[in-house]
Amino acid sequence: MSSVILAREPSAQLFLGSLATALVLNLLPWPPIWPVPDWLAVCLVFWALQLPGRPLLWPAWLLGLLMDVHQGVLLGEHALAYSLLAYGAVTLHRRLSGFSSAGQAAHLAGLFAIAEGSLMLVRWVATASPPSLHSVLLIAANTLAWMLLQSLLRGLLSRRPRARKAKPRSSQSLR
Repeated sequence: MSSVILAREPSAQLFLGSLATALVLNLLPWPPIWPVPDWLAVCLVFWALQLPGRPLLWPAWLLGLLMDVHQGVLLGEHALAYSLLAYGAVTLHRRLSGFSSAGQAAHLAGLFAIAEGSLMLVRWVATASPPSLHSVLLIAANTLAWMLLQSLLRGLLSRRPRARKAKPRSSQSLR
């Protein structure tokens, strides 16, 4: 069973910090030969699974538009894919909680395949470029990146918050 009891509720700093880090990783100039995972998509899937009650479709859509502008592709490609990922993760979150990390990764590989398929379909219709085998490698890279990101962020969430040390009172305040 992979139902991890978290020691604390995720803070806004951790949520926004992880999304900002994923966005920066996506914006880095990676060599086009490598199958680099879509870190932002992976991070959105993690948070959609962890926080299914929070509205993540709008942030997914807006971050997708930002990635479309950055990559100079048809506006809405990544927005559609990220929205499909967020919706799919929220829909599957109860089912996935009963699986181990490897079982969750197998289910999420299908979700990443749907998102990649939507990207390929939009590109094929818009530019008439045929799908490539590189997309299969991207699905595997996203799945492996999800396993890494899940273990990292769950490790951060399962730590107990540090107790704050009380400030010593000055001698004048005791009088």
